[in-house]
Order: sequence, then structure tokens, then C-alpha cells
Amino acid sequence: MKAPSATRWADLWRQVSATASPEHGYDELVSLYSQPHRHYHNLRHLAECLAELDSARSSAQEPLALELAIWFHDAIYEPRAPDNEERSAELARQRIAGAGGSADLCRSVATLVLATRTHDPATHPDAPLLVDVDLSILGQGPDRFEEYEAQIRREYNWVPAETFAAKRAEILERFLARDRLYQTDRFFAKFERQARANLGNSVTGLRLGLTCRGAAAADCGLLAELNHQLIQDEGHCNPMNVAQLEQRMRDFLESDYRAVVFEQRGEIVAYALYREQPQEIYLRQLFVVRGRRRQGIGRQAMRLLRSEIWPETKRLTVEVLAANHPALAFWHAVGYADYSLMLEITPEKQ
Repeated sequence: MKAPSATRWADLWRQVSATASPEHGYDELVSLYSQPHRHYHNLRHLAECLAELDSARSSAQEPLALELAIWFHDAIYEPRAPDNEERSAELARQRIAGAGGSADLCRSVATLVLATRTHDPATHPDAPLLVDVDLSILGQGPDRFEEYEAQIRREYNWVPAETFAAKRAEILERFLARDRLYQTDRFFAKFERQARANLGNSVTGLRLGLTCRGAAAADCGLLAELNHQLIQDEGHCNPMNVAQLEQRMRDFLESDYRAVVFEQRGEIVAYALYREQPQEIYLRQLFVVRGRRRQGIGRQAMRLLRSEIWPETKRLTVEVLAANHPALAFWHAVGYADYSLMLEITPEKQ
């Protein structure tokens, strides 16, 4: 994961003090943002925030304090701790004061960092801009937003799935209840509509009460029936009957394939079959049962796979029939991009 430029930090730090060496402060922040328990609140998040700042810097009243606040706002991040922002603000105070920065600068930076705790834009003239920068992830395209949601879940992987879903839904619903998610006109115009769509989709999925478990040999009969429906629905040329598909499913599970069953209140509503390889996760099948589609189950199933089961460091691949336009639209919506196209010439029917 690439860190923001050391040159950028050095140029910023020289505005704090003409004599203080910038190297120590930079290395410390890079080390903090690189901690292994961070999946979202990491160097990528920092770099994305700085990029958003660059697009709106001209509207900042205290640009030096604002950029410093972005560098420090998640310097301390422990998901189990209630005082991350306070500790990040105190770290900023100590480092800026130690470099000879003014008391006013220390106060401004600390106040801005603390504004990210409650996303309160009223604490400082530049707080609305900082809060909008911090929340810009909510208005990204669906694929990046889905990745973000999976990253947040990984940071809270010690919380039981049902508890996490309920609490996360409550947080997102509070955002949706606001008159505006973004306080500055620039960010409102850029992100508001997409952010509300993203949050609405996420809440729908979280409220589904979907759970997942690894499939066992006893599930093979049902999975074969669902696989047969999948073949029919996507127009695949596979001629196997249910009995043959059941045997194939058993063979899959006895090899290097794994299946995941998704349940809602004890009812199986979807399944996935995948193979984990050294560099990728190949998803062979994902199927939502008939009568339960277009309810967010497929999207939530993918979110659970990415946050609960699959390692985040591996490439994800899936094959889709070119004529299956609904499936193509779904896979694009959850973050897959076109990579290759298999072509064929079929024999004429006699």
C-alpha cells in the first residue's frame, strides 16, 4: 500500500517549523497507518482524503491546520477503544508543539481532529470541509463502497455477525436521517446522491439478517437442486440432471472447492461455490433461490464473502455467460470488471 509522498509531508512540516526535521514525524505516521489490524483506516484512506482535499483546498480558511488534521485524524485507531480521536488529537498537539508550532495551530488541528469523532461541522470554520473529506468514501462508486464496507467489517471481526449488522445499520440509518450528508456545496453536488444510494443499499442488506456457514456433505442434495435451477436460469448448456449434479457437488467439496450456504431465519436463500488459489478466489457459482431475488440477498452474500470468508489480498474472478445480461449487471454492480471474453462456434443443430 503506497504511502502519501514524503516530500508532501516535508513541505507541510516546514510550514510548522523551519528548523524541525520532518523525517521522524512522517515515519511515525506511516507506521501507525500501516498497522495490520487496519483494513480501511490505513494509508489508502489517508491518501484518498488528501486527494479530496486537493480538489477543494481553495475553500479552506486554515489550509495548514486542515491538512495537518487530515494526516493526524486517524493516527490512533483501535476499533475496541472509545477515545481514538482524543488520542489522535493529543498526538497532533504534542508533535506540532514539539516542532515549535504555535499554540493557535495546535488548538486548530486538535479541534479539527476531534470533529471527526461525531462528524460535527460546527466546531471550526474548516470542520465542514474536513468532515466532508472524511465522509467522501460514502459517495464513491458502488464497487469502492462495497469494498469499504467489507473493510470496516474486517476491522470489527471480533463482533458477532448479527450484532455487527444491527449496529452498523443503526449507524448508517443515522446518516441517512440527516438533511444533508455533505455540508459544503462542492461535496454535496459531487457525492450526496450516490452516498444516499450506497447507504440505502447497505442498510437493506444489513437488515436482511443474512448469515453464512460452510456447506457440509448433507447439503449436497439441496445444493444440487439449486445448481440445476441456476443452469436453467442462466441458459447454460450443461445437460446434467440433479442426481449427477449432486455427485459432482460432492466431488467438488472433496477436492479444493468450498461451498457457503446463506440463511435467513433458518431458510436457505443462496449458496456460493468457490476455489481458493494462491493468487485468486475463483467463484464458480453464486445462486439466490427463486422468489428471493431482487431483495439485496446477492449483494449481501457477496459482502459476507468478502468480509467474513475471503482474504482481502487476493484477486476475485468469476465467469459469466455473455448473453446473461442480468448476471453481468449484477457482477459489475458488486465490483467485478471485464477481463476476458470466451468466444465459441457451436455446431449447427441437425
